[in-house]
Amino acid sequence: WNENEVVHKRYEIAQAPLQDTIYEEIISDLFSRERKERSKWVLQNILFVEIRTVPSKQRDKPVFKYFHVGKDVADLFIGSSANRSLSRIAGRLAAPGDKKGTYSLQLKREVTKRLLSGDQVYDIAYQVCRQSLDTTRVYPKSVVEIVFLHSLRQQIWRKYAAKYNHRKREAHGGEIMEPKQVYGILRGLYNVGVSLGQSMDIEKRQRLAYRLMSVVRSGKSAELYDMLMKLCIDFKRPVPTELLRLLNPIDTIEFESKAYAVLSGFLGESRPATAETASAESPGGTQQISLEEGNNG
Repeated sequence: WNENEVVHKRYEIAQAPLQDTIYEEIISDLFSRERKERSKWVLQNILFVEIRTVPSKQRDKPVFKYFHVGKDVADLFIGSSANRSLSRIAGRLAAPGDKKGTYSLQLKREVTKRLLSGDQVYDIAYQVCRQSLDTTRVYPKSVVEIVFLHSLRQQIWRKYAAKYNHRKREAHGGEIMEPKQVYGILRGLYNVGVSLGQSMDIEKRQRLAYRLMSVVRSGKSAELYDMLMKLCIDFKRPVPTELLRLLNPIDTIEFESKAYAVLSGFLGESRPATAETASAESPGGTQQISLEEGNNG
C-alpha cells in the first residue's frame, strides 16, 4: 500500500503540530480510498507505531505511541458505503474561542478519531451546523455523512450483541439494518430538510436553525417533530411520513442521528463559495488542534 511513504511525506509538512500524532489523518486517508483488495483481517491488523526522539536532557526516553484499528471499525470499512461516506466529509472547524481563525481542525480527521476511539460524534455534528452559519469553511451536508457512519457503527455493535447473547437478528431496540437501509432513511430525512430549507430565505432559515439545534441538543423529539410539522403546514405541504421516525423510541437509528440528518439538509449550502472554501482542506493552511477542548460548545 506504500503507506510508509505517505507517513514520511506527512511528517515533512512544517505546520504539522508536534504535540499530536498524525495517526488519524493517515488512517482516514486509507479508509477514504477505494481499494481492490479489502478485508476485515487486513484492516484489523494495521499497527501504527510512532517513536519520537526527545531533545530535552531531563527526559531520557523517547515518546512511544502505538495505535490499531478495532474490530468494529474494521468491520465498518470493509464495505464501500462507509468508504464513500467518509470521503465526502470535508472542511475545517474553528477552534473553540479562536476569533482570529488562526487554528482549525480538519473535520475528516476528527471524525476518524472518534470512530477509532468509540466516542460519539454528535458534538461534532452540532459544531458543523453551528459554524456553518458563520463561515464557508465547513459544509452542513457533511453532517449527514457523519451521522451515517455513527449509525452504521451502532448497527455493528448491535450485531455483535445479538451474536454473543445468542439472540435473533432482531436485537433489542428494533431490527438490525443493512447499510443501504440506514443510508436510505437518513438520506430521506436529509431531503425533507432540503425541501423545507429551500422554501424560505437564508436569513429566516438561519434564525430558525438556532432554535432547531437547541431542540435537537436537548433531545426533544416531540418538539422537533411539531416544529417541522408546522413548517409543512405553513408552506401548505403534506407532512412527510419520514418525519414520523423522529418519534420512534425503539428505532435502531438514534434520534440525534435522524435529527441531524434533517438539519444537514435544512442548512444546506447557505453561503456562496469563496477563496476561503478552496483552502479548507489544505494541510498547511492553518494549525490543527483537537476539538476536545470544546465538546460542550
